[in-house]
Amino acid sequence: MNALGARLAFVALFVVPATLRGAEPAYTTKSLLASWQRASRQVQIIDSKFVRFTNDWTSHTEERESGRFYCELPDRRCYQLDEKCQFIWNGEVTFVEPDVKSYRKWSVAEVAQARIRLRQLDALTGFQRLWNCGEAIEASLATCEVEDVLPLVTTIDADAVQKRYDLTWKEEEGKITLTAVPKEAHESKRIREIAVILDRGTFAVLAHRVIDRHGREVVHVFENTTFNVPATDRARLLAPDLNGFRNIRVLFTGQ
Repeated sequence: MNALGARLAFVALFVVPATLRGAEPAYTTKSLLASWQRASRQVQIIDSKFVRFTNDWTSHTEERESGRFYCELPDRRCYQLDEKCQFIWNGEVTFVEPDVKSYRKWSVAEVAQARIRLRQLDALTGFQRLWNCGEAIEASLATCEVEDVLPLVTTIDADAVQKRYDLTWKEEEGKITLTAVPKEAHESKRIREIAVILDRGTFAVLAHRVIDRHGREVVHVFENTTFNVPATDRARLLAPDLNGFRNIRVLFTGQ
């Protein structure tokens, strides 16, 4: 059994509003994507806890962590791994490490600058790449988007999904397992495969797996999810108090 199948035992029932529930037609790929898109557009807020498993087959290690994903469309999101780290997208990009009381924050303009610098750094080789590895890590953090962490979880666009991925899917026991392989070379350099398990009637994401180009697997199993209900602690999630935290951001100095 693969890692995604092994983790399904952890999937809890979703708290799904009645407006998201529907009939169970016989799907084609086109109607499946259209129904998934329609269901996703009814959702403006997602609040979900998850268990994350990281399987590195090269080093034969597996790491288990707990976390939370909170999303207020169109542009406010938080991805948190317990007290280890917290990514926040709310116009700016903020990366917080509570265990060492540090943070990095980038404005929209600085994120654009980081994208340029990352392209420059990607062109380096050998000793030059090694010399600039700290700045490369910084630029990667600044330009990270929620789609890099959890692709195919929010704001589904049927045409874009079909254009971007080669898709296969199957139905079993009230669930749909959809596998997406990137078509574009720049994406396939980073991601080998995405697998998403959906509730067949509601299209809520139950579990999610990304396999990167090195074969490393990251599996999320979602639980206790609510839709369209603002979190009581949304201020802590989207705008945490960083008093007493050190800003350890590295400036992009290369040309």
